[in-house]
Amino acid sequence: MTPEVTDDGWLRVPYDGPELAVIEMEAPGLGWQPAYLDWDAAGRRVAQVRWEAPVPSAVMLRVDGIVTGSYP
Repeated sequence: MTPEVTDDGWLRVPYDGPELAVIEMEAPGLGWQPAYLDWDAAGRRVAQVRWEAPVPSAVMLRVDGIVTGSYP
């Protein structure tokens, strides 16, 4: 799964880390923002932030202060 923007305004990336963690996402112009966990329509776990633009050129995922994912 690559980053995607949903029709209802969420930027999503895959997530398979712990449930009880500080989860943040960063995209150009956004800075680090708290991310929320959810499930996509295919039943995959995702981290997401509000985003009302096309898919950004890069997305970073940080869990408990450690970058765990980078999506160009």
